[in-house]
Amino acid sequence: SSNLKDKLSKYCSGSRIQSLCIDEDFDEQTMLEKLRTFDNFDAIYYIAGTGFSRHLDDCDYLKLSQNYSLKQVFNLFKCLITMKFSDKKLTVKVITDDVYMVGQVKETSPYASSVIGFVKSVAKEFPLWEISCIDIDDSDEAIRQITYETGCAMGEEVVLRDSKRYKRVLAPIRIEKGFIPVYRQNGVYVIVGGFSGIGFELSKHLAQKYKAKLVIIGRSPLTDDKKKAYDLLTNLGGEVLY
Repeated sequence: SSNLKDKLSKYCSGSRIQSLCIDEDFDEQTMLEKLRTFDNFDAIYYIAGTGFSRHLDDCDYLKLSQNYSLKQVFNLFKCLITMKFSDKKLTVKVITDDVYMVGQVKETSPYASSVIGFVKSVAKEFPLWEISCIDIDDSDEAIRQITYETGCAMGEEVVLRDSKRYKRVLAPIRIEKGFIPVYRQNGVYVIVGGFSGIGFELSKHLAQKYKAKLVIIGRSPLTDDKKKAYDLLTNLGGEVLY
């Protein structure tokens, strides 16, 4: 991480740079006190657990990576909220290395991957912040490219490899004839959050096509909106228990 920090500093040489070294015992209050000693800042480069072991059964590294990546980036965002950055424009670049398998690479380092889903959620909650999840290899060119990356609307991942930029997209797949569906006619399915969003779309599909028995779990009582969803699923042919 220190090597990456030094290289980033070189490519940001025209800017005023302030660095914060996070050790294993760093807690939220310590981070807050350190951040308050800095002058105002416009961009944050958070190096999330680069250089970890690639041995997937190494439990010590797993614990260490969680502390340096997910726990500390969680503390960082809490500190930014405390410091009233919620309603300000801010660029945040969260950097991992070799989390994603691209091309012919057979070995990855997934230890820091847990931070990505959390960062994408933060990007949706704070629209004024430009947030990037950038996964790099160890080349100088990839590190240089980090400085040119802008935030994505939903914090989507960007992968930099061999002077190329990759972005995840959805692609259609063709289901071959003879494919056996995983759902059964009149099957019983438990769906958490089955009255809204993706859960509701799945519930409708199962009710209409498979006449399924649906056990739907939610956090609140059966409201008027949920009663409408309940009735719709029943009319589509499903049996519903909430």
